[in-house]
Amino acid sequence: MILVNGKGGGTANGTACNATLSTINVKPGKTYRLRFIGSTALTFAILVFEGHETLQVIEADGSYTKPTNITHLQIGSGQRYSVLLTTKTNPKKAQYIMQIESRDRPTLTRSYAVLNYGSKPPKALSPPAIPPLQLPETTRGFLDYDLEPLVPAPDFPTAAEVTRRVTMTVYQKVDGQTVWIQNQYNWTESFPREPYLVSLYKNDTVEFPSMERALQNEGIDPVSRAFPAMIGEVLGIVIQNTGADKGGLDYHPFHAHGRHYWDLGSGNGTYDAAASDKHWAALDHQPPLRGTSMLYRYANNTKNGTATGWRAWRVRVTEPGVWMIHCHILQHMVMGMQTLWVFGDRSEVLG
Repeated sequence: MILVNGKGGGTANGTACNATLSTINVKPGKTYRLRFIGSTALTFAILVFEGHETLQVIEADGSYTKPTNITHLQIGSGQRYSVLLTTKTNPKKAQYIMQIESRDRPTLTRSYAVLNYGSKPPKALSPPAIPPLQLPETTRGFLDYDLEPLVPAPDFPTAAEVTRRVTMTVYQKVDGQTVWIQNQYNWTESFPREPYLVSLYKNDTVEFPSMERALQNEGIDPVSRAFPAMIGEVLGIVIQNTGADKGGLDYHPFHAHGRHYWDLGSGNGTYDAAASDKHWAALDHQPPLRGTSMLYRYANNTKNGTATGWRAWRVRVTEPGVWMIHCHILQHMVMGMQTLWVFGDRSEVLG
């Protein structure tokens, strides 16, 4: 079940839940800032307010943006958005429904919350017997090229400043067990058997990553199983979705620790740097800073290893340390969809 502030009711796997709904109390003719946090373990969700056709996004993942109109909000695990909702001056009823549904899962889960215009909080409200709204399907590329930073970043790196590009190819390997692989390696708790940074300080169970080895192995050092980068580098990071061993595809909300990245958007197939640069030049504004962005799937199934969907970031390497980049779906993290990035040399990281 999808919960809104700990409450929710609706349907999941064909089973109805008539629990009390969460209530948002509002007054007529006011503008409210609503902050949505995708604190789901698995669900990719879409939501719409009944009778309120336009919302304005003003913030994504902690970075303010210029107001951008939307008719619905699409949010994955770990993502955050602030939207402005302007209430009706003369509402025709006291309560309006917020309808929220899962997307890109085998079964649809639906839940609700209530926008309350009443002078008093309503009595316990149950879900409507019939969904009042028809929600759209997944919007691939949702807000990718629409969000513009409220204030341009003075340190935004241009395409000419990119020192190297690292493509992180992800796929699902099925061989006795089902795991997620990134550039031939999956994350596991058994390597190392202690926190990675602690292991580096102790210099006992894992070597400090070698840039030389990484440059020969698609950005990852196979000995330390980490992606090293030097302070001052500008990285283009491309996350490439590919068909699993059994041909399946999934979506992945990818999240980076350490600092936010400039999100260059997403698309089907494989990333074309020249086309991306041309596209952004035509838009004439910087990409937004993001903390979590979606790697979409463009089909349910494809041939094993077929490149089907990408997400591109640009990162100015400024923060020494050991940082994770991972899918924010809890189950996928446990199955190995996590990577370690070491920014800085030994003295910068451990000094």
